[in-house]
Amino acid sequence: MNYKKIYDALVEKAKARGLDKSQHEGYFEIHHIVPRCLGGTDEADNLVMLTGREHYVAHVLLWKLNPDNKDLFNAAWLMSNKSLSNRNRQSYIYAVMREHHSKLLSLRSEFNSPNYKDLVGLVKGWLTVKEFSGWTDQPKGKRTSTWLCECRCGESITLKAKELSQSSEYVSCGCYKRTLLGSLTGENNPFFGKTHSNESKLKMKSRAVGRPSNRKGVKLSEETKRKISESKKAKRKDAVGVQLAEVQ
Repeated sequence: MNYKKIYDALVEKAKARGLDKSQHEGYFEIHHIVPRCLGGTDEADNLVMLTGREHYVAHVLLWKLNPDNKDLFNAAWLMSNKSLSNRNRQSYIYAVMREHHSKLLSLRSEFNSPNYKDLVGLVKGWLTVKEFSGWTDQPKGKRTSTWLCECRCGESITLKAKELSQSSEYVSCGCYKRTLLGSLTGENNPFFGKTHSNESKLKMKSRAVGRPSNRKGVKLSEETKRKISESKKAKRKDAVGVQLAEVQ
């Protein structure tokens, strides 16, 4: 069967209608003559107006013309399951598509699953992906791949695929953060040798008012209560002294 000839005839018939749906009675859908997955554009000369049945037939023909194109098959498959197309489709065409769809599903192995993307060799920060490490279950029955990574320090860590994305915070096995924090100790700390002024202390205290305590519900010992009480008294004395100095 000459599918191209049938498709071209369908398109030529539709071109005469134009693209203004208000000029015609009934239900119409806009169709790309050359599909976007094959390089087609959204320009008017690449668009035609088809009835629901014609649109379904057009996508079946495009799939027949390009049997190895997954995007065209998926479009035809989705349209074959739309309620409008269901009333008009031919049963034998749907049976052929159903069989093809079943084969595509059966061909999905552990490594051509839609949730699998080979990340071996990926470098992210100090991490290098070495090998696939299996699957981990996710909510709603989904799963995601996990990967064994080697850090620059020599340690290994297993991460999920999403944890290796550019937006993820993972850049090492944890040694990067430790190295960074270690480089800011002692004289390398920008606050080394400095102290807060009494005025700064008062400002920080005022900002902390109303914040919930992270020790809420924890009972304090009598010794701790005594220390807190003495500390508060000392701070009040310091605050009064600062205020008197400002007045003078």
